[in-house]
Amino acid sequence: MSNKYQSAMHCISCELSCEVFPQESVRFQYCDNANFILWPKENAYLQRGLQEEYLLHSRFTLLNSFAFVDFSISNLRYFIDQDWIDRLSETGMRIIILSDRILVPLANYWLKKWGGIQGIIYADDSIRNIRYRFDRIFSGRSASDKRGKTLNDAEFSLLAFLLSGSGLQETYKLNELNISEIYIRKNRLEKKLGRNMNKIFAMISGQTGIHNT
Repeated sequence: MSNKYQSAMHCISCELSCEVFPQESVRFQYCDNANFILWPKENAYLQRGLQEEYLLHSRFTLLNSFAFVDFSISNLRYFIDQDWIDRLSETGMRIIILSDRILVPLANYWLKKWGGIQGIIYADDSIRNIRYRFDRIFSGRSASDKRGKTLNDAEFSLLAFLLSGSGLQETYKLNELNISEIYIRKNRLEKKLGRNMNKIFAMISGQTGIHNT
């Protein structure tokens, strides 16, 4: 598994921040509270919002533990292969996606492809709908109803290929597709994401463009 998935995961349900994976701390093993992690990297604002708005008021009645996935554009490179799902599955926690507006089509793709995701919390949902989704999740029910667009397999493959550093010309050569079909897929992908690929690259890595577009 790639090194980008190797960092330790810590529980955010209290100030002790016990390690959950890959090595459970002794204190964590005897904890009576429901446990939560936020992955893939620390987002203090999101963590504080989860704790103050939802987790502190619900954890004592929960029977399950949850892994919240920060599905934001800055973390896009984590979500172009299945390693992230495999890693989180090893924790035994229920997986909840917290999706920003841009990555909704990708979040919906994973929800459709992998049955182990408990549900998606959409950033542009109303507070009432977000609380409704959390209530369903915390009571052991699914919040797997999708809203918004969903990437198909061809669009997902193109996104992954471009994020790997390959350009459209290389995509055309390796996949033996008509170059016009590649551009059609790229246009459809960009429409679903609401951004062109140059802007997406700039947002995640500071790059000004992708080669051979």
